Amino acid sequence: MEAAVHWAEIRTSGLGGEDRAADDMRAYGSTEDEIQAALGDGKKSDFEIWPENVETLNMFCSLQTQWRVGPMGGYLGLEYPGVWSALKGVVRGRKTRRAMFTDIQAMELAALPVLNARHD
Repeated sequence: MEAAVHWAEIRTSGLGGEDRAADDMRAYGSTEDEIQAALGDGKKSDFEIWPENVETLNMFCSLQTQWRVGPMGGYLGLEYPGVWSALKGVVRGRKTRRAMFTDIQAMELAALPVLNARHD
């Protein structure tokens, strides 16, 4: 689940978001200590992906266009018909697809609070 949370953090932070924020804070006269306190150290925690989970992680990441977004911009969850279609096109065996779908749902549940944190 750490991989899903990490993916969601990157997705919601935007590319270079912390660097731009730090540059903006410097432009307005903030000290490096103030920037550090506001933005943290910018380091993401490392985590390990077990070899048996790599295929599921890759599938989860490939589903980035399958997120359902509500009218106010909040993430509602994955579009399951699209997920099943992707699984059927790539993963052989019903049991393997079912197991991967269950894992993807667990990753979805881990990612949703991070994706929606900006809407709270």
